[in-house]
Amino acid sequence: MTAGVVDLLSNSVRLVASSQTHLLIEIARIEDIRRGKSSVLRVGGGLRSLCLIHEVTPIYPSQAKAAHIVGNVILSIRFDENGYANDVRVIDGHPLLIQSAVHGVRQWRYAPFVFQGTIIPGITTVVLPFGLK
Repeated sequence: MTAGVVDLLSNSVRLVASSQTHLLIEIARIEDIRRGKSSVLRVGGGLRSLCLIHEVTPIYPSQAKAAHIVGNVILSIRFDENGYANDVRVIDGHPLLIQSAVHGVRQWRYAPFVFQGTIIPGITTVVLPFGLK
């Protein structure tokens, strides 16, 4: 593993880590945010859990359960200024699991983000596991 120093004021950064919970963090250059190039904040990992204020756990579909289908559904969620999921996009997942995952996530609510005194929308990526217990 290597470590280094990155000047976050002049460089954008994209970090991807793989673990039981996948994590994606993107940090935009401060000048881009100030100029309005970035209209949303991308939230990931610890920020997601701190800002999620209402979560509905997706139901494991009976058809998928009967077929012993297990796996993750990966979704990209855009949430509006009020914290409601207004755009949910599927990145990956089994077709029998996707509808349930999207239905559950559409009911989530995040705490609104305030950046420099302005409430702004955000985007995050979530991994929802489905499996037999």
